[in-house]
Amino acid sequence: MPPILSYASYVLYNWRRIDPQKPIALGNLAVVQNFLGGLDEDWFILIHVDIENRAGVIPAAIIGALQALTHRHIVMLETYLAMITLSLESMLKTLERMPERCDEYIYYTRVRPYLHGWKNNPSIPDGIMYEGVSAYRNKPQQFRGESGAQSSIIPSLVAFLDIRHKETTFTPYLQEMLSYMPNGHRRLIEAIEQLSCNGYSLFNFVRARKQDNPSLYDAYRSCRNALYNFRKKHFEYVGRYIHSQAQRHTGNPTAIGTAGTPFMTSLKELMDETWFE
Repeated sequence: MPPILSYASYVLYNWRRIDPQKPIALGNLAVVQNFLGGLDEDWFILIHVDIENRAGVIPAAIIGALQALTHRHIVMLETYLAMITLSLESMLKTLERMPERCDEYIYYTRVRPYLHGWKNNPSIPDGIMYEGVSAYRNKPQQFRGESGAQSSIIPSLVAFLDIRHKETTFTPYLQEMLSYMPNGHRRLIEAIEQLSCNGYSLFNFVRARKQDNPSLYDAYRSCRNALYNFRKKHFEYVGRYIHSQAQRHTGNPTAIGTAGTPFMTSLKELMDETWFE
């Protein structure tokens, strides 16, 4: 991964259990490394840790569902879709707890500034020099900042559910985020995408059987709309925690994400394209 703070280093590898014998869950989690410290910063990180844990069944469920799809096993496919739906609903319940201990103003002023990268960053237009790194040939580098888009959960589900997002200026950014993920996460997403390209499209399979297997269609719709609900809550928080805040300097813009891209319109489009009738 690029040598910059990423979602993996900020969230996935940055926690511990307070009591090793108790579950991975809010109330039994602590942050290993933070910046300014404080409840708001730790809670912001730990909410994501809890979400990732609740999403832990999704990769195995996706693999099981794809196997059921290749064998045309409708009942098993419905079962795996239901498992993913339950996981998404559980993830949403955790996400809804963000405001409990992470204030919008505190997040914007004390937490967010440390997450910005040096690509498309107006305060560091030329990037950062990595002194002593011969591979960079004494040239400044521009890397994206830490972002939830570097989590593999949503991209895996988008690929699995075969959600067709329109090509926009935001699309290359989402593709670029793959390089900021751990190798195993990236390979899983690429493998799911490849299966869909090879004719194992879950969306087409479900749509073709809408009349003969309405329960399968309903299971797919429930799963996809559970993802929509999660994205909707995330979009709401982006508006509250970032977009509606009062910008005081170019280094912490309200219209540009920590990864260096405009986000409000693009996130709204991704959310709307996820909804399924």
